Amino acid sequence: MELKPSSNSRPVRGKEQAAAGSRALPRLVLAGGLAAICLATLGPVDLETPLQALPQACLLCGEFGTVDFLLNLLLFVPFGLGLALVGVRRPVALLAIVGLTVTIEALQVSVIAGRDASLGDLVANTFGGLSGSTATRWWPALLGPSRRHARWLAFLPSCLIIVVAAATAFLLQPAPASSSRWWGQWAHELGGTAPFGGKVRDVRLNGLLIRDGVLPDQDRVQGVFRGDSIRFEAQVTTGPIPPRRAQVAAIADGEGAWVASMWQDGLDVLLHLRLRTSNYLVRTPGIRLVGALDAPENQAVSLAVEISHGRLTASTTGATRRNAAIPLSLSLVWTLVSPGDATFAAAPDRLTAAFLIMAFAVCGVLGLLWGERAGQRTLSAVSLTLALVIAMGGVPAAAGFPAVRWWEWVAAAAGLVLAWLLALPLSARLDARAVRSA
Repeated sequence: MELKPSSNSRPVRGKEQAAAGSRALPRLVLAGGLAAICLATLGPVDLETPLQALPQACLLCGEFGTVDFLLNLLLFVPFGLGLALVGVRRPVALLAIVGLTVTIEALQVSVIAGRDASLGDLVANTFGGLSGSTATRWWPALLGPSRRHARWLAFLPSCLIIVVAAATAFLLQPAPASSSRWWGQWAHELGGTAPFGGKVRDVRLNGLLIRDGVLPDQDRVQGVFRGDSIRFEAQVTTGPIPPRRAQVAAIADGEGAWVASMWQDGLDVLLHLRLRTSNYLVRTPGIRLVGALDAPENQAVSLAVEISHGRLTASTTGATRRNAAIPLSLSLVWTLVSPGDATFAAAPDRLTAAFLIMAFAVCGVLGLLWGERAGQRTLSAVSLTLALVIAMGGVPAAAGFPAVRWWEWVAAAAGLVLAWLLALPLSARLDARAVRSA
């Protein structure tokens, strides 16, 4: 007797494959989150600049404590989400998150070179993991709030855009240190750094001579950093290339933090001036002047870094002639919390454009989704457009920054257009899912 395949065999097989795929995705998220944590935390770090021992009881630790806290928090979100998706209960997930964190911190203290551990790491990792593990509960409510809540949420992305722009303008202003004692440093060999191979001849801050040691005119030095224009320059003669990063010249406050610095890195020079970013433990944009010391030995080179009217510039004269400039645009907010160094050879325009498109697209999608939910999509679109104009035009003008460049306007507008194209089908899909679940 010939057996014929059942007419229902294909649908059943399709359902089984879909179920297998739905089971594989949570495991993939969990494995990917765990792999990302291991890659980011268990590798040795080769320090090019000296690192002071940090107190283990601190929450925001070190020069970039805020950045480290935020990145640690985000790092553990996928791991916590993966635990929730595979069905791990919240108490067990909490134990797994804390256990993994404690294990990593113990390894960083005792085994892994260049790492340190702190209470802040434990808090950030735990909070990030718990945020991920509870996301499956609050995320549906966030995307599909009640009509009453949606009326308020619809304007939240617009407010966020303006607040971030204003905060960035505040952080990118020069800031004097609060210390009562300032120090000049000429080619100091600090722990972990190499000696400068050349010779420092003269160091000045806005024309004021900066000697090696305690600065006699403390008030005048601090007053420079309260002004609108700061210029830090050094006259040096070139020498052998150091094997590691070497200090050329710097001004430090009484706590050992640099308020102006120049470092040789190969043939390049890294130049920084203190901004308010340092006060809030986020990254400060700086300039890498490529080939600044690319000259035969015993040649005179003048190095200078200046900030004026919202523009950071660096230059050399003498045996080499190099120039670089970075407009301190509000679009550089991503550099303040980036995992990598914020010292650039040129303005990171492509990355900044990509950030603007992504940031305005995400804010636009959320604002339009909530506006659609509240029955005021057009009003939400108007508020997002107004937020773009205020953030890119009004805030820079009020803060004394250069006008935002045309391509920044285009990138932000492209993000909102992309949001409009994505929000309409996404809203329809969410509504259809809500109907099916009802």
